[in-house]
Amino acid sequence: MRVTFKKDPKETGLAGVGHPYQGADIKVDGKVCGHISPISWQQHSFRIYIAIKSDKEHCGWKNVKLKSEFQTYDECRAFVKENLERIITQNKLELHFYDN
Repeated sequence: MRVTFKKDPKETGLAGVGHPYQGADIKVDGKVCGHISPISWQQHSFRIYIAIKSDKEHCGWKNVKLKSEFQTYDECRAFVKENLERIITQNKLELHFYDN
């Protein structure tokens, strides 16, 4: 499992005032399966969302927010790289890829 990231475009103008940090897509083997949500005026830490398959949902998948929250993008990225595979296998989850 190869985990990579693609940063979101940086907000400009007045939107950049409320959202000065960039988020990022989380990719596994080149396919997007999650997102790192950045700090903003409403949210005071970086948060990780993973898309998993779910038979209970009408669309067949749902976003799950991990409990861990981080103050920097680099901390968040390191956590995902180190722990994503373990989280998936321990909880018997199946990733949903947005490309599907």
